[in-house]
Amino acid sequence: MDEQLSAALKQQLRDVHLPDAVSWWPLAYGWWVSIALALLGITALVYCLVRKRKKNAYRHSAIKELNTVYALWQKQNDVAAYLQSANAILKRSVLHFTKQQGVASQSGQVWLNTLASSTTTELSVEFKNAFGSQVYRPNAEADIILVHNEIRNWLATHQTKFSLAVNVSNPSPEINHSELKGAKLKGSEASDA
Repeated sequence: MDEQLSAALKQQLRDVHLPDAVSWWPLAYGWWVSIALALLGITALVYCLVRKRKKNAYRHSAIKELNTVYALWQKQNDVAAYLQSANAILKRSVLHFTKQQGVASQSGQVWLNTLASSTTTELSVEFKNAFGSQVYRPNAEADIILVHNEIRNWLATHQTKFSLAVNVSNPSPEINHSELKGAKLKGSEASDA
């Protein structure tokens, strides 16, 4: 009897079927929302990176051109030609982020003030001398290695958000560098908040 009972019970167990495994498709609504948010985030990130790269393309181009001018100076040792070419590169860079028409014709202290207004680092005496008085002299004298490194630093780090504080009609405007540094700190605090 035991065998008959156990055979009958086994027969009943054959009819019990396990349910199908839970399928991953179709996805639940939460997954669709998560995928949409991820795609939106990736698209926004790519857009920002491409925009930043295009915005700073002039910097890379200017640094590349400056390195070419530096290599030419190393071969020919013509300080005046280097300073004039570097000055033209600096002016094109400034014209890229400002629409002030007078920038291209600036020279001397006004030009130095324009360059100083877009950076938080102090320009060296050699740099000021090179682009303030030596740039248009046929027999210019300057420490090109120091000036070249400072120009590269300026091109790589200058800030375009400081709308140039130089008034073109005023030949010698006063720029308070502590106010510029304060403006940068205020801007960076706002972005941190």
